[in-house]
Amino acid sequence: MSANEKELIRVEDLHKSFGSLQVLKGVTEHVDQGEVVSVIGPSGGGKSTFLRCLNLLETPTSGKIYFEGTDITDKNVDINLHRQKMGMVFQHFNVFNNLTVGKNVTLAPVLLGKKTQKEADEMMRELLNRVGLADKENQFPKKLSGGQKQRVAIAGVMAMHPKCIVLDEPTAMLDPNGRKEVLEAVRELNRKEKVTVILITHYMEEVIHADRVYVMDSGNVVMQGNPKEIFSQVDTLKKYGLDVPQVTLLAYELKKSGVDVPDGILTTEELVSALCQSN
Repeated sequence: MSANEKELIRVEDLHKSFGSLQVLKGVTEHVDQGEVVSVIGPSGGGKSTFLRCLNLLETPTSGKIYFEGTDITDKNVDINLHRQKMGMVFQHFNVFNNLTVGKNVTLAPVLLGKKTQKEADEMMRELLNRVGLADKENQFPKKLSGGQKQRVAIAGVMAMHPKCIVLDEPTAMLDPNGRKEVLEAVRELNRKEKVTVILITHYMEEVIHADRVYVMDSGNVVMQGNPKEIFSQVDTLKKYGLDVPQVTLLAYELKKSGVDVPDGILTTEELVSALCQSN
């Protein structure tokens, strides 16, 4: 395969079945290095299975998955080495309640011999600072909010220096403030560390910061584009049972009523600017 130099992940004709149930039906897509990709779609559309296949937490029925040009479905590939390059964060908090926040972050690199305890401690303090938890090093997770626990989980994943973080609805169990904290931490790591991010979410406001969006339904990617391109297609998204950001919906309704505003409005600032220009 002659992979594009920018490509981190390429999936070719990916199928996954559970018994007679086909969950993935020939997905072919790619993710570039340093990119933020959001995956949205109705429940049961195949989103989580797709992401779990990227780390072989689910074994594909057929198809190829290339990571940095290597086919990780090849039985000769050490999947554990691959998994160190692709961290995963789920909606249930990936933290050990019997360990302090600091020990949660240093556990994996020390156990796997990647760093000495001293090296890991230095790195841990830097990571906790980056996710806004510098003052929580010696606390136990039970003292933390949901958003703080997810940020500990993200710091723990980052301690392995992954090329990519995969987040499967990491904010699903959080309040609005917790969701904001987690997404800001992820965006900061993407900006500063150039870590590739793949995010499944049901919250459309979280999607507007992505570089690209995949819409999945019935085991296939049925739409893709940047957020403005995707959210310009309100009627099509509704057919898939999907919402759009509140400000996008407001702009859509205004346009239907005859107000001259462009498609794909994503922020309040964009809407205000468009309304001022239309007057």
